[in-house]
Amino acid sequence: WNTYSAATDAEGFYLSNCGSSQITNNTFNATHTTIGLVDGIYLANSASCTITGNSFANLSGTDAITYGINLAGNSSSATIFPSSGTRITNTAIYLNSPAGTNDIISNNTISGFGTYGIYLIAVSSATNMVIKNNYISGGTYGIYLMGADATSGSPSSIYNNIFYNQTNTCLYLYTSNGSYYNRYWKIYYNTAYTNGTYVVWLDNYSGSAGYYDNLTFKDNIFYNYTSGASSYIYYITAGLPPTGFASDYNDLFSLGTNQYYINGTNYTSLATWNTASSNQDAHSITRDPGFTNKAAPSTGGLQLQDASFCQGIATPITGLITIATDYAGTTRDATIPDIGSYEDTNPVPAPIAGGIYTVPGNYPTITAAVNDLTAKGISGAV
Repeated sequence: WNTYSAATDAEGFYLSNCGSSQITNNTFNATHTTIGLVDGIYLANSASCTITGNSFANLSGTDAITYGINLAGNSSSATIFPSSGTRITNTAIYLNSPAGTNDIISNNTISGFGTYGIYLIAVSSATNMVIKNNYISGGTYGIYLMGADATSGSPSSIYNNIFYNQTNTCLYLYTSNGSYYNRYWKIYYNTAYTNGTYVVWLDNYSGSAGYYDNLTFKDNIFYNYTSGASSYIYYITAGLPPTGFASDYNDLFSLGTNQYYINGTNYTSLATWNTASSNQDAHSITRDPGFTNKAAPSTGGLQLQDASFCQGIATPITGLITIATDYAGTTRDATIPDIGSYEDTNPVPAPIAGGIYTVPGNYPTITAAVNDLTAKGISGAV
């Protein structure tokens, strides 16, 4: 491990002004009791670098701040994939750079971190950034954007990610004191299954308009299984809906009472959210998505059952951002894809034909009959 700044900081790799470097297949494991800030990889002013196949474990120092991967300065066109991080005191992947153009953060397994899974701050040029196909488990925040600004012609995207059990928020966008814009982000085909307070929190500390314009949320499963008063899908303190805000074709499912929040008012259902948000999520549903095994999210347990309500009701994503495959690399249906990170390649179940069904007989119990009819629908009177 390298040290600098009077041995108060430590890095596994420290690279500065090293364009097109490759950092591949390393293991970083260090617990420091005399050094403050610890980075597995620190990369400054180094464009077009590739960081791939690395693992990080037990990174900690005497300070609360610890990073698995720390990108600073003008580190544009960086590619981070696939890496894994466990037991990192603070942040797994941290980007504090004015130039994040064309950065790709993909196919990483991030779990056991303390506060932030992926943290972007003061990225004034975040055009064409891609955060995709990451598995983010635990921690306080899954993805935290504090000033990551794209443009209409070069939007950035977050898609095919899996969020599991963040204690506070899966996707958090924050502005502070009138700075740090988070505009032109496209959030598609993600699955969030969490027992935290919020799935998406748009937090405008300044109170001014314009900091969250042109955000799009489509084809996502947002499932908050926290019961009680606060189990939010969207929590919005940003004067929304702002210009260009669009949310639709999602499955928005919560087990709590207060499921949406806009500027001081709680809303308890998709219908009331739709009215309050000027007809957002007109084509969205609020159903248990029917995961194959909720207890095993890291090994494919958040795939969809064949009779899932999320099957075949998403809208295809094409244009400036085109998404043809899912989290696992499976090709998505070009016309009727599935909502969420996984595409189920089995055919959509046919609806139950009209007629007379008996219990017992056709079904062993009333519950089994209701579940089957609800999942598949009916084509005639039953």
